[in-house]
Amino acid sequence: MVVYALPSRAEARPFRAALVVATLLASALALLQLAVLPPLEVPWGWLVPTFSWIGWFMMVVGLMVWDRRPTSLVGLLLAVIGLLILGANLANTNRVWPVVIGVLLAEAPIAALLHLVLAFPSGLLPGPLARGLVAVAYGSCIGWQVPIYAYGSELGAVTWLTVDPDPDLVSL
Repeated sequence: MVVYALPSRAEARPFRAALVVATLLASALALLQLAVLPPLEVPWGWLVPTFSWIGWFMMVVGLMVWDRRPTSLVGLLLAVIGLLILGANLANTNRVWPVVIGVLLAEAPIAALLHLVLAFPSGLLPGPLARGLVAVAYGSCIGWQVPIYAYGSELGAVTWLTVDPDPDLVSL
């Protein structure tokens, strides 16, 4: 079992300032996403902007938890989940690079949530089995998205990510 020393008040001030800056950056990212999200003309179109709010809320709550207990990494994991939700929501924008980032991070919050569940309550993974499960989860949720989107053709909106199987495009 790992035991951490609690930080003194002098050490906590820069940490708290960094958390405030991270909260402001998360707020700016969520507001920027809300500004560039195109209106969706579908019955569930109202749901897309709520992902920005959910990601922002998770990030702010995680930073507050991390400020309350800096020795536990649970708050950091919550903040990472919120940041990944914000990143995955970039796939709903109509800009090129944010869509690429959002498409590649679409499943990443699932792996981070598994990481949080296995690491609770200390924020540290208890053994090699848990570390292996988390590594496989991150690898499958992020790493396997690349070939799915590179060689899949059902995405329509992001077809520029798809590798074209036409042999006439390449000649030696």
